[in-house]
Amino acid sequence: MKNIMVILLNCVQWRQNQGAIHRAARRVVRAAAGAVGCSGRGLASHDYSDSGRGKNSIAARGGGMQAKDARGRWQAEHLRSVGRRLSDAAKSMRMGAMPESPFGLTDEGFEDYRGTTLAEAVRYLSIERVDLSDALFKDGASINESEAKGCKFERIDMRNVFVRRKFDSCSFVGAKLNGARLGGEFIGCDFSRSNLSKSFATDCRFVNCKFAGANLSGIHFISCVFDGCDFTGVKVMSGSVAKSRFVGGAAPEQLQGCITDGVVICPA
Repeated sequence: MKNIMVILLNCVQWRQNQGAIHRAARRVVRAAAGAVGCSGRGLASHDYSDSGRGKNSIAARGGGMQAKDARGRWQAEHLRSVGRRLSDAAKSMRMGAMPESPFGLTDEGFEDYRGTTLAEAVRYLSIERVDLSDALFKDGASINESEAKGCKFERIDMRNVFVRRKFDSCSFVGAKLNGARLGGEFIGCDFSRSNLSKSFATDCRFVNCKFAGANLSGIHFISCVFDGCDFTGVKVMSGSVAKSRFVGGAAPEQLQGCITDGVVICPA
């Protein structure tokens, strides 16, 4: 009997060691991918053009995975597990990391959440190098009171969702942010070709962000700061930017369709 107990204890210890080794290996892979993939620059400085790719292709390589394939791999048990862990993380309020994806890392070393459907908020988390491209937020899910650095939210569906606290060097290229509630800071983020129509932001700060080709119709961006932002090729810009401050980047003619009471435009 004692021998059996010893064997069982050894098995438990072995499993714990394997888990620790696995977690350490993931950290090494993530760090190496970050060093190679980003070359010391924020993600927003990369070229996110979709030239040569299908309309629904995912920006991260992932073997040429299409959006429908990324979504189709998420089974009910995967979504329930992720939902439980996100709920537990929000309750702890510890600003921990994003739960590990059941699909591991992408070829670029991002936590692979491509194509997922989230019904729980990403709340009170500090997430780094997570790929949520082509993901869908529903049933009150949001990214709220969280900090994200070097993450991909490309073509993500976050319509009417809270997106706030701090986002650093993140890509929202082609994202559906119609009616989204933005807040906090967005530093070095790329909103190229995203749909921000009828979105809301108050006292929000955008620094060195790119809005090339974005839809900014019917926006309500009140008392916001746009410092060094690029509005080249913005499709439509209308609504209200009252009491906002533009430091470089925006030309007065681009704001002609907006309510501009109290707006300040400064040269770079």
